[in-house]
Amino acid sequence: MSDINIVSVSGRLVAKPEVKYAKTGTAVCNFSICVSNYDKQAEKKEKPNFFNCVCFGHTAEALVKYRDQGDSIFVAGILQQETWTNKEGQKRTAVKIIVNHIVFGRAKKSEQSSAPAEEKTEPKEPQDLPFDDNPGDDPFAD
Repeated sequence: MSDINIVSVSGRLVAKPEVKYAKTGTAVCNFSICVSNYDKQAEKKEKPNFFNCVCFGHTAEALVKYRDQGDSIFVAGILQQETWTNKEGQKRTAVKIIVNHIVFGRAKKSEQSSAPAEEKTEPKEPQDLPFDDNPGDDPFAD
């Protein structure tokens, strides 16, 4: 059996996403999402978890264009562990979600339509319909 590295998480954006561009011109967006778990032993008290994520290209640009802080988002991708040494010489690690799929959920702020309300019309009576309802003229009748 081969190893499997797949992760999917649904939560809310911690901050407004921002895009940066690599030297190659590829869009890169680093962002964090908050996922709430409920602690059954603490009378269903919320326990937030924060996950760092990164996405690239058109996905990064769409995320920045259409999502804001607090908006619901679903991400799927792989986990990647990063290792580095800090200024004090201590070895540090962090796990990040490398996102390859995003689904936008509901926006935190409800967007109200500026379109005018449609006029309500009464349904037409059968005699007002624009075709002949004479059963004798039905070519498919037996």
